[in-house]
Amino acid sequence: MKKLSPNLFVTSVNKSISFYERLGFCVEQKIEDENSLVWASMKSCGAEIMLQDINSAKEEFAFLANGELKATLTLFMQTDDLDKNYKAMKEINAKIIKDTYETFYGTKEFVVQDFDGYVCVIAQKLDK
Repeated sequence: MKKLSPNLFVTSVNKSISFYERLGFCVEQKIEDENSLVWASMKSCGAEIMLQDINSAKEEFAFLANGELKATLTLFMQTDDLDKNYKAMKEINAKIIKDTYETFYGTKEFVVQDFDGYVCVIAQKLDK
């Protein structure tokens, strides 16, 4: 295996793009239908995520057709500027699940939830 790119099923690709741009991601590719964005790929340094509209996902994956969107993934993201990321999340009134804290494994972190319930742990290595 050479690469892992999580594909997050979201209720609004545009809204999700805005959220992840605040964490330093940039849009690499987009797919639109006649009404709106249905998919986007975003990158930040070596990290990549994909965002797929839940309705298009239900068309692509039949087993999703009768279910509702339930986030079941935690994204652990390492940054060089935790304070900047924290401020950006506060500015958009993102749901901060856990305020900044230091871990036993040498990072400072905070935990935020995106608009679809995906939990993002944002971490910065502490200088030792």
